[in-house]
Amino acid sequence: QPGSDEQRRRGDEFFDLIRLQAKTMKLNLTKEQQQQIATAIMFLALGSYLYYKYFYSQITLKIKANTVKIEELSERLTKLERRAAQRDRLRREIASAESEWETLKLKLPEETDLPSILETITVLAQKSRIKIGSLSPQALRALELYEEIPFSTNLTGSYHDLAQFLTSLAGVERIFHARNVGLNQATPSVEQPWATINASLSLITFKYKGGGG
Repeated sequence: QPGSDEQRRRGDEFFDLIRLQAKTMKLNLTKEQQQQIATAIMFLALGSYLYYKYFYSQITLKIKANTVKIEELSERLTKLERRAAQRDRLRREIASAESEWETLKLKLPEETDLPSILETITVLAQKSRIKIGSLSPQALRALELYEEIPFSTNLTGSYHDLAQFLTSLAGVERIFHARNVGLNQATPSVEQPWATINASLSLITFKYKGGGG
């Protein structure tokens, strides 16, 4: 049968290989050849030992030392990056605070600047059709962090015009505040036929105490 013949042939090749190996092991070597082989094996072993001791082991130690340095530098770099991030965040916070301070100084300036205050009140009153009967600066009132700059004033106009004037005044950069508002009926005039009320009040603006006058 074809399958049996193939198995038989493979079996014969296997046994032939075993017999060849057996003949090889039975080779007779002279004493000199044996010494040469022994010397070669000794030198091979000695070379392997020297390679490990003076080359491979040194490389291993260097690799370990460099690995430790890399880990230390990596940790140091991480700390520096963290500190840099904190410094950048602090710079952004400082920049934001400085920007807010500049905005706040417009609302609460360090200078009185009386001409600018009077101009603001006068211009907004004209735009709102409010007639200013009087506008008199009063004594400053010093508080802990700022000073109040009060003005006593009398205004004439309609309810709508007065509301518009006070709303416009509250919308300017510098802070203004109305106090002690008193109202009474006004008599319309040729100049202000729409006028219906007279208003007496105090207009207060503010100054930061850290600056000059």
